[in-house]
Amino acid sequence: MVTPDAFQIHLQKLPRQDETAIETIYALGNGHFGVRASNPLQGNSSHYHGQPGMFVNGFYDLTALSYGENYSGYAQHSQTICQLPDPRFIIFEIDGIRSDETPFDIKVVDKNLDMKTGVLFEIFDIQSPSNKQFRLTMQSFASHADAHLFVINYSVSALNFTGPITIIKQHPYIDQQIQTSVDDMRAAQRDLTLDRTFIDSPIPTMLISTRKSQLALIVAQQALNENTMQPTIVDDLPSYSKTVDLTAGITQSFAFAYAISYPHQLLDTTLTQAEFANSAKQRLTDQSFNELLNASTAQLAQFWQSSDIDLQGDPTLAQASALTSFTFINRWQ
Repeated sequence: MVTPDAFQIHLQKLPRQDETAIETIYALGNGHFGVRASNPLQGNSSHYHGQPGMFVNGFYDLTALSYGENYSGYAQHSQTICQLPDPRFIIFEIDGIRSDETPFDIKVVDKNLDMKTGVLFEIFDIQSPSNKQFRLTMQSFASHADAHLFVINYSVSALNFTGPITIIKQHPYIDQQIQTSVDDMRAAQRDLTLDRTFIDSPIPTMLISTRKSQLALIVAQQALNENTMQPTIVDDLPSYSKTVDLTAGITQSFAFAYAISYPHQLLDTTLTQAEFANSAKQRLTDQSFNELLNASTAQLAQFWQSSDIDLQGDPTLAQASALTSFTFINRWQ
């Protein structure tokens, strides 16, 4: 089924093209969590400009407030939502050079958000420091059938070479380092420190906790069944990794799902961490990207059936109406 233009946001039609605006416009969410549409190679690197990360509703830490004169009843702490590791993040290694250690040149070719299906489609052209070029195509969505799931598919194809490339999915950082700004509160330096513990689990699973509010949540990562990747250890971290030979005209694809728990008090989360990890493994085993997408799309179809407003004669207004509705379900489902 072809989606009408009123339900699509094409990058070429956006008046603003700066990175942070694009990350915000194409952010995905489902009411439980949101993921900014950042550079997928950025991670914790200061070489790239952007504000990548995942944000979970209700997962915050505390920052002390100071007053010139303090009185009874004044708030003593502010609550700041925590910036979590970016599930879009991926590492490529070519000729022994890793994209998380030496910056690769990455160019955005296209982005399109299909609000009917909730799928974000992206194309990047990437060049390694050894001048080998390849194309990365990404499809991702925040599930509306299962609020815990973020699902992403990567497709890689060579542009000017034939040879090996290594794909690594891991999260080597927890306290995101972004370029700060005194003018933009979104890029202000946060006085927050997160702790992370990897859980003993068949799939890479981490417990992330705050130090002051003492909240915690669990993030589990599963390679979907169209993958031949198996969990492994890379640089002492639970990871997925595979080396493939790229040939022009042939695409290699890899899909992953993230299961993100609700935030709870640290003690409660610690007591249930094994249960959540096992549940995530069972829920995602033998699942494919398309199966999870179809379930999410079916849920969205019910939403549009009861919420769509058909506006004739003004395509811009029709798109604005669709975007307002889509933003509502992304934030407040």
